[in-house]
Amino acid sequence: MGTSPLQEMRTAMTTLLRLHQDDQPVVDYVVSLIGANYLKGYSDLIWGWLVGPPGSCKTEVVRLFEPLDITYFTSTLTANALASGTNTEEGDDPSLLTRLNNKILIIKDFTILNSESEKLLGKITSDLRDANDGFYGKESGKEGHRSYHTKFGLIFCYTGLLDAFAFSQQQLGERMISLRISRHRRLREDRKSHIRHVWTAAKGKEAWRTAASEIVIRCMDTYMKKLESIEAGNVVFPVHYQEQLSELVDLIASIRTAPLRVHGLTGQAEIGSRLGLQLHHLGVARALADNRTEINQEDMNLLLRLGEDTLPSFLHKTLRTLYRNTAPVTPDLLAYHARVDGVLVGEILRQWHSLGILEPKLILLSEEIRHQITATGLFGPPSDSS
Repeated sequence: MGTSPLQEMRTAMTTLLRLHQDDQPVVDYVVSLIGANYLKGYSDLIWGWLVGPPGSCKTEVVRLFEPLDITYFTSTLTANALASGTNTEEGDDPSLLTRLNNKILIIKDFTILNSESEKLLGKITSDLRDANDGFYGKESGKEGHRSYHTKFGLIFCYTGLLDAFAFSQQQLGERMISLRISRHRRLREDRKSHIRHVWTAAKGKEAWRTAASEIVIRCMDTYMKKLESIEAGNVVFPVHYQEQLSELVDLIASIRTAPLRVHGLTGQAEIGSRLGLQLHHLGVARALADNRTEINQEDMNLLLRLGEDTLPSFLHKTLRTLYRNTAPVTPDLLAYHARVDGVLVGEILRQWHSLGILEPKLILLSEEIRHQITATGLFGPPSDSS
């Protein structure tokens, strides 16, 4: 069968960037996220966060895709970057949306926007939300009505408090998938070894960046041609994987439902239709990048990882702690073992009680939620795996 475009790119980036085993799915994620926006027969837009602490190779990974004709790189956005209300002196529309159609917008550091005012941040994320369905309209007192029919993929690199942002700034909310790198602090000797590797790699950085980019350009060219030639709907998604994925989607959609900022609680959980499409398309895109037309366990492993990483970390830790306890616990004990702030745990519990995720009047997962976690394999292999 030979080496697939995905396998070749993963091998090159893992070697050159010295990616830790838990971080290697970042290659699969970026490749699949790009490909998912070009699946033949599908028109859904797939957007995603790439999250990690400073020095975790987020920028190094995505910049290898910068030479591609289909990517559009920028460092950050301003309030009216997507759709300007004025023209240039030459009479041209400077709006970013005029340059994004059928491209992948990659923002190398969305964290910068966290330092801006909440009003400005809300304006930018609200504009992105409006553009997510491929259409954006704007009224301007100077230029009048402007409309843009623009479809584009989106990758945000983010360092910092993504979970607090995503939970409070709900303009993007369910429109984003996440993958986290450097999720676990490595052993001290491993960290020191990595620092010494960086010193060595710095000597020939431009050379290995160029070599890696050439591999990415060649492999992505092969991949994009495959996407043009194969109907994505013909990729086989075995029934047992469909069942596992649908359970995962329903679970994650319920767990991540954010309280409304004004009312504090919501009595209705998010419906998982959008999340289901996102993960389904990412699985299909990964299979095609790996020269296959049938979903396999490696594709599902990526989707499980994305389901896990898309949950805000404090929800993930709280859910995992509750799953491991088959008897009711106290709020203080839950906060201690989950390593989540006690006040935040109280907010989570109120929300989850209102959604039926917890048993009434008890800090204990409902039987339905416990069954879903077991069936998905979110915290280990599914119960019916052989």
